[in-house]
Amino acid sequence: KGNLDLFFSLFEKDTPQLLAVTKEFNPRLHFLAVETKDGFDAKNGGFEVEEYLRSLCVKKYYLQKFWDYLGCRAKNISSSWWEDCLSGSDALAVKTCARGAEGAKLLKENISLAKELQVMSGPVYLLDNQQIFSSRGVPDKEELKKIIEKR
Repeated sequence: KGNLDLFFSLFEKDTPQLLAVTKEFNPRLHFLAVETKDGFDAKNGGFEVEEYLRSLCVKKYYLQKFWDYLGCRAKNISSSWWEDCLSGSDALAVKTCARGAEGAKLLKENISLAKELQVMSGPVYLLDNQQIFSSRGVPDKEELKKIIEKR
């Protein structure tokens, strides 16, 4: 009870606004990727998978910077300068994690619930581990608050 899960892609144009609206509800974030026999895949291919691996490694090693990192990346997701969103942190630690088994394990764990629920696109929300719903684009913060408070 009291849990909110958000399934989304960092690569959608509305993601910066989606993150801003949902942040105060402290959702558990799930990226939209799938595990394949060769690793992972996502709608935008390897570049998207690499960003998810990096993001989860940022979360593991720099939890306090995770939301800021995601917001920064979402605003300019096509840029290869991801390190600019990680100011004052060790980018090498993130790279090492993301390129190895540790990052793969983190991504596999992150996408497992989406796989179980067969969530293929987003944004999709799971409330109290029971009620699942989606929104077209970014929901209004007050509407989302009403839905969450009804639980």
